[in-house]
Amino acid sequence: MHNWLREYRKNGYNIVNKQRGMTKREQLIKQENHRLKQEIERLRQQNLKLTIENEFVKKLSVLVDQRTKNRKSRQLLN
Repeated sequence: MHNWLREYRKNGYNIVNKQRGMTKREQLIKQENHRLKQEIERLRQQNLKLTIENEFVKKLSVLVDQRTKNRKSRQLLN
């Protein structure tokens, strides 16, 4: 009842023609927000993948360096 009185005071007899749902602009904004959230999630996943790949390459590089040092030291001993 309180809502009806408020609408009546605000719009007079036009409360029956009250809009329901979202406007076209609100729908477009909601769709754009959804698209942006999906894009952010995709970029987060890509960032995580690249971070993991980068760490792997760094560790692999360290291992390769250690092996080459070991081979050089063996060659010097022989």
